[in-house]
Amino acid sequence: MKNRGKFIKFFCFSICLFFSCGLDTFYVLPEPNAVFRPEVYDEVFNIDFTKRYFDFQTNEEDFNEEENSGFRFMGTSVYYKIYNNFNTMISERSYLENLAYDDETSSKAPTQLIESYKYCLLNNKEPLVSYNGMNKNVLIRLTDYQVENYDQALQTGEEDNAARIMIAGEYMGKAPVRVDGKSTFNFGRDGENDNVPQDGDNDVKYSSTTTEEGFWYVTMFAVAVGMDTTFTKTYSNIEYLGTVAIDANSYDN
Repeated sequence: MKNRGKFIKFFCFSICLFFSCGLDTFYVLPEPNAVFRPEVYDEVFNIDFTKRYFDFQTNEEDFNEEENSGFRFMGTSVYYKIYNNFNTMISERSYLENLAYDDETSSKAPTQLIESYKYCLLNNKEPLVSYNGMNKNVLIRLTDYQVENYDQALQTGEEDNAARIMIAGEYMGKAPVRVDGKSTFNFGRDGENDNVPQDGDNDVKYSSTTTEEGFWYVTMFAVAVGMDTTFTKTYSNIEYLGTVAIDANSYDN
């Protein structure tokens, strides 16, 4: 009987300890949604220049601030990676997509994207699109085609061909740049910051077997990000935004 009494007391103490310690709080962020995905279907095919853009929508209206007190939805980030081997790009991209589309593995997708595959922040900015509680369309074109820049293209009515980031229809004020904060994606041009990717660059997955000399494949994903009172970040599931090929042998892309 004494042993039974000790067991009951221990059991009750354990239950009290469990509830007094509390449980970890998990926050769930709604992921962004792709509207148009540019796609490269084989090693050398480059899609028509009019379709070399990424278009997605942030998912902010599905976030309930009242149910997530103490947690701040920061906004939506865009991650990218540059490849010189088409098959490597397909392999890594497909793996990340499969993780994201499987309910049992989707929670691992942001970690794999950022920590394992070392995708980098577009414009070195987190988030790229700040949260304000309203869904916003985001259009990104990485390269300039037969124009010098967005401001010049605006004067001639050719702004659709210019490298740009448009948020809710408004020009962000700066063209897309790589994670160093200055290098453009105009790999075929000779401006001060038009740098061709190199082996060793943080945003490049370089292979000794180049698929097509001068061709670079840029894959992008979007992910919502937030932070709790301990400054711990939480990410939504990742959303594949598409892939474009950029020809460093050509002035226009």
